[in-house]
Amino acid sequence: MIKDKKFIYFALIFLFVSMALNFPFPDESPYGETVAWVLNIPVESVNGLQYIGITSLIFLIMSLFFSCEIIGKISW
Repeated sequence: MIKDKKFIYFALIFLFVSMALNFPFPDESPYGETVAWVLNIPVESVNGLQYIGITSLIFLIMSLFFSCEIIGKISW
């Protein structure tokens, strides 16, 4: 069962923020030529690190962490 209701809100907020940061716009490549992708999120381009991509990846990992905490699969 659900352990803590506030973790649901944290997980959903981080998931939606991660999705919003990676929302593609038509006919636009805001990251330039991408060199490295992690989970289909660009983290490095020819110009250097993409901080938006890294931030989005961190938000996605935090969302997954809180989702696991909700159902109690992780025991610390």
